[in-house]
Amino acid sequence: MNSSEKDKLRSKLMGLGENSIRKNYYTELLEKTKALQKNNLKLEQEIQKRMVAEEKLNRLNEQLEVRIKERTSELQTSNKQLLESLNHLELAMDVLIAEEKNRAMSKMLMGLSHEINTPLGNAIMTTSFQATLIRDYAKSSSFPPGFWSQLLESNELIRRNLEQNKHLVDDMQTLFEDDSVEDSITFDVVSHIKKVLRTLEHSTQSHNIRVVLHTIQDVIVVNGLPSVFSRIVTHLVEDTVLHAFKGETLDPTITISLLSGEDEIQLYYKDNGIGIPASEIDKIFDPFYTMKKGKKRSGLGLFAIKQLITTQLHGQIKIDSNPNEGIQFIITIPNK
Repeated sequence: MNSSEKDKLRSKLMGLGENSIRKNYYTELLEKTKALQKNNLKLEQEIQKRMVAEEKLNRLNEQLEVRIKERTSELQTSNKQLLESLNHLELAMDVLIAEEKNRAMSKMLMGLSHEINTPLGNAIMTTSFQATLIRDYAKSSSFPPGFWSQLLESNELIRRNLEQNKHLVDDMQTLFEDDSVEDSITFDVVSHIKKVLRTLEHSTQSHNIRVVLHTIQDVIVVNGLPSVFSRIVTHLVEDTVLHAFKGETLDPTITISLLSGEDEIQLYYKDNGIGIPASEIDKIFDPFYTMKKGKKRSGLGLFAIKQLITTQLHGQIKIDSNPNEGIQFIITIPNK
């Protein structure tokens, strides 16, 4: 074999070696590429799983936050309701305590009026006796001119004041009877309401409120509890004094009208004050309702009136009112 043939053979062998090396390199590269692709796929799957898990976790966190907010809101609402209930209970307790105090005061006033009545009666009788003596001695004795007339005038002034005080004490004794032991009696409701209004004159007159009582009959006889009527009228007047007038009413007036039917009586109580908004009328008899927020008002005044009328007198009460046109209560009570 000559040298040229050897060179060709050598070249051929070298070509075959390079091809084999290149083939092996590409095979190895392909295998590594496949492995890398497989790892990338696993990594992508793992990333996807983690993203799904994170999304679930975020949703759970959001749901948890919503639940926490809802629960917090529920707890705040419950706490607010509990505080309101506690305030209502405290107000109710204050009212009950006030009622007990009023009962004790009523008993004390009845006892006091009894104690005062006796000396007042004796004083009135004494002034009458003095007046008789003065008239008798004036005919036979010599005194300066006008002496006896002045003495009689002074005596008459004392007598009138004593009579006025005695009437007031009698009214107090009648009005403050303890209704827990009171039996239904037959009485004249017209004269009874007049007595109540006389005891309230200080409150109404100090606010320049005029009170007018209208009745067709001079006497309306009813069978019931006088003290309950007293409390109803007193509550209504006090509520009017507190709420009805704000100073701009020219002639603040309370008008009370009484009508008697065959088996019932009707009491119309009206003022010419500021009235009540239509949106508030349905709430007016609710317990703890008041238009004087934040002024330590119990909000039980009209509620108490309705309870007295419906439970004690077995009647009903209605309201009619428009803003700036005053308010009217219509009370119907059976009278058999």
